[in-house]
Parts: sequence; C-alpha cells; structure tokens
Amino acid sequence: MRRKRKAFEAAGFRTQIIERADDPRLATLAAGDMYLRQRPEDPALASRILEGAVNLDRLVSRGPAISAVAEAAGRILEACPALERRSVAVVGAGGAVGRDLMLWLEDRGLPARGFDLGDGLDALEDHEIIVSATGVPHLITAARAGRLFLAIDVGFHYRESSDEILGDFAPAALSRARYYTPVPGGMGPLQVLTLLERALAHIGGIPYSPWSVTLAPGALPQGEGQHAHRLQGNRR
Repeated sequence: MRRKRKAFEAAGFRTQIIERADDPRLATLAAGDMYLRQRPEDPALASRILEGAVNLDRLVSRGPAISAVAEAAGRILEACPALERRSVAVVGAGGAVGRDLMLWLEDRGLPARGFDLGDGLDALEDHEIIVSATGVPHLITAARAGRLFLAIDVGFHYRESSDEILGDFAPAALSRARYYTPVPGGMGPLQVLTLLERALAHIGGIPYSPWSVTLAPGALPQGEGQHAHRLQGNRR
C-alpha cells in the first residue's frame, strides 16, 4: 500500500493510509473521493466507506468491473499476437484475480481453461499462455510449462526465512517461456500504473499516455533457456 501511496503522491494526488475503523480521518472521506482496499481488509473498516466514494479497484470504462491487476494481465494478453488462436490457462480461476480475469476473457469472447489447486495441473503443458494467481510459490514447474509463449505471474509469496519474494512460476518454468512477467517487479508496478490511469480518467482533464507492451510475433521457443524476455513494469 505504501508503494501505491508513493506513486499517487508523485502524480500529484493527496493521499492518506487508514488502517483502523476508529481512525478519525475516516470522517473526512467524502462522496466522490477515491479509495483502495488492501487485502485482507478489516470488515469494520470497509463498512465505514461512504456509498458515494469511488473504489479505484472496481472502476473501469469498458467491460466488467474487474480489479486493476486483472486488467493489467488482460492488457498484456491483448498484446499477444493471434491471441484468439492460442490456448490460455488461468490457474487460480476460483480466486479473486482469477475470477476477474476469466470474466475479462469471456467478455471478449476468448476461450480459456480455468484451473484451481487440486486440479490436474500437468495438463498445463498443453497451453501456450499461462496466467497464475494462487500465491503458491513455484507451483508452475518446468514440467508443467511445456510450450509456453507467455507466462503472467500474479503470485506473491514472502518467505521470511530467506527474505525472498517468490511467484507462482519456478525459475526453470519461466526460462521456457518466450515472454514472462518477473516477481517482484512485473505485475505489481503495472497494477499501480493501471490504478493511476483509472484515477486520471475518473477526474478527467489531465492528459496521460496509457501503458502498453509489445509482444513480437514469432516461433515458440525450442528448448529451455531460449528466447526468454522479461516484461518488466516500469514508470513512464
């Protein structure tokens, strides 16, 4: 949340972080103000949000109201050449981000197969594109990443014993992909950029350039370690 605050303040927004339902600053939240909820959230705090306040994580101009990180994943998918002809798998399809992404794909008429923990994940090797949002470290192994064109890793797991941040994809699995988003430094910054765009679009009158990625067409990688490109989230 503090990273988001820093980004919004750099863009000229006035921000505050409220962590308790008895925080007196909640009384200053007015209808039309924008807010973000950090998961897991305090139900008592959520109940005090004014009805007229604007939830940036559900503010979209087109299609279903999905989270910013799901929209960011969708925008990467949109850049994929011949997406309609590629096989897409969403791991964690029953979770918050996975459900949103499945809605995004359905809204655009793009077929995808949803997986959850306990499903036969070995079948992932048949898919060219895998989006994973489970938070289970290194769930997607190299054996499950048979012919990857694109790997989008929305997972986040902090391992306190080694002070590491791990994603859903094992490094060996990412090395088999032609393009992939790293953890950390991939989807997190793109989520923040998407939230900033939503805020700017909502208030209007401020020009900005939407972020985008370019995925060049070409053959799938032949063998582990070839043609891997990081899709790093950077500020513009």
